[in-house]
Amino acid sequence: MAPREVSLDSGTSIQLTSLRTRRKVQCISEKLMGLGGLAKVYGGRLEDGTQVVLKVQRFEGRGADHSLEVEIELFKKLFHRNIVHCVGVGVSPAGLLIIAFRRAYQNPLLMMSKGSDESRRDKRAKYPVLPLDTAIDLGYELLNSLAYLERLGFVHHDVKLANLLIDVASKERSLEEHEIFNRVLRRNYRAVLIDFGATRSRNYLD
Repeated sequence: MAPREVSLDSGTSIQLTSLRTRRKVQCISEKLMGLGGLAKVYGGRLEDGTQVVLKVQRFEGRGADHSLEVEIELFKKLFHRNIVHCVGVGVSPAGLLIIAFRRAYQNPLLMMSKGSDESRRDKRAKYPVLPLDTAIDLGYELLNSLAYLERLGFVHHDVKLANLLIDVASKERSLEEHEIFNRVLRRNYRAVLIDFGATRSRNYLD
């Protein structure tokens, strides 16, 4: 028998506690944004209007998902401009463990891959070409995040385009794709690495 999926109703109020400062903030859940193998991601909004994403376990009856527990422990230590900002953790009225992050947007390379072939300068390329300085910036910020993890003794284990997001610090509303592109091209953004459920310390790996 397949495990039953859990859900987080839109409009649910959740108290989030910062893992670093212990500051508490209220959050209201919004619509489902994505599905992973063992987790669901919902939109959310804090009292001051800040947009967040809420990551919860996907199936009931298993207690807390191990990858969520790993992320929660890691974000007691992780604080860097190129690591997604963890707003805090909480528990839903139904008892679901939740970890909340500041809203970030899809990597522009993945957005561009949905465009037409005419947008590609090199027809053999998998993705259209970003301006060179933008591509260098994205690569630098990814390496910056990995160097930070290395200094702390961690290995991410799931580095891919889908796990490098764009933080444009937009509080008031969700942005359209063309607005995200414009901010990236003006360098009004930072790239942030996400999804630390598979991250392990070098000591553990050894």
